[in-house]
Amino acid sequence: MKPTIRPFNSPVKPHLKFVVSHKSTDGKRVRRFFKTKTAAQIHAGKIQSLAERAGHEAASLEGAELREVLELRRRCQAVGMTIVEAVERSIEEKQRETSLHGISFEKALDLFLKEMEQRKSRPRTISNLHNALDNFSEGRGQESINAFTEADCKAWIFRDGTARTHVNRRAWLLAFFNWASTYRPDPKTAPDVVLCPRNPVAHIKRPKPPEQEPKIYTVAESRRLMTAAASFQKGKWCPYMALALFCGLRPDSELSRLTWDDIDLEKRIVKIRGDASKLYGRRNVPIPENCLQWLLPFAAARPPIMAPNIGKDRKTLAKLAKVKWIQDGTRHTALSAFIALDGIEKASTYAGNSPDVLKKKYDGITEGADAKALFEIRPDAKKIVKFNRKSA
Repeated sequence: MKPTIRPFNSPVKPHLKFVVSHKSTDGKRVRRFFKTKTAAQIHAGKIQSLAERAGHEAASLEGAELREVLELRRRCQAVGMTIVEAVERSIEEKQRETSLHGISFEKALDLFLKEMEQRKSRPRTISNLHNALDNFSEGRGQESINAFTEADCKAWIFRDGTARTHVNRRAWLLAFFNWASTYRPDPKTAPDVVLCPRNPVAHIKRPKPPEQEPKIYTVAESRRLMTAAASFQKGKWCPYMALALFCGLRPDSELSRLTWDDIDLEKRIVKIRGDASKLYGRRNVPIPENCLQWLLPFAAARPPIMAPNIGKDRKTLAKLAKVKWIQDGTRHTALSAFIALDGIEKASTYAGNSPDVLKKKYDGITEGADAKALFEIRPDAKKIVKFNRKSA
């Protein structure tokens, strides 16, 4: 609407003589009062100029952009705000949020890892997260955490490797960005502001690895593995291999936390503590007679169950045994044998898994005769080398 200038008389404000009236963009009537006609004309000219400029800009709006403007005006009117007021408030909030959560990815990662330590997360978990997230942000650590997009995450998750690798990468990123999307940098002055308001991993679907039958070692391969362990590096890997192959303990997560204090040779059980178990559940695993015989020569010296350089040594040991190292192969071998001899229900108490999981993965893989033969693999008393802590 074109601004109009009219005389104005009021006993309350006798010094004001003219009023300029016009309608705002949201249809509201706007009036301003002036002492002189000249001042009123100058103001009316400014309003007219702005209206004409706005008209030209409005005429350039088309399609979706025009619908957005109309929708914005409707929503502003519903709450008694002008479009300008809404935009200014939005900009202020955005600037405030940027100052609070616009920290670098590297700094955010430090905060995340410190919180993980405070929560008493396992060192291995923290190390895996640190290595993975460092790899993800390589070369971009100083950029804002909010600069990383869903496309960046997808590119890294599916860059190379197997479906299992993709699952792990997504899990690491999801853990980090889930934390960032709830972490409040300044809970006192800005309780609603979080470090990363948009989680770039939230809509990336979890990859589904193809179902694969667990791979196990044959009786002959298991025998060669134990023979190699008895002769390799003064036999220091014998306890580890025996507990992995004959008790079915998880070769990394559980055996890495196991000590001789957890092994009761008299009662013939291995006590898996809740903080040592993958699923944080305590359980007792029986020690078969042949496993006991492999452990006894080392019970006095009590060497570390998992010695350093495990990755390199395991491959060397497998090479000596003329077998391929299978990740979790020792556990799969033991569990399938437990099922064949003792049934799924009892085997599940040894494994720390549900009967349904064991039935789905391991039932029927090993026959009874092979299971019995596995637990007949015993050390040759003449060839096994007793571990000497001083010479190790």
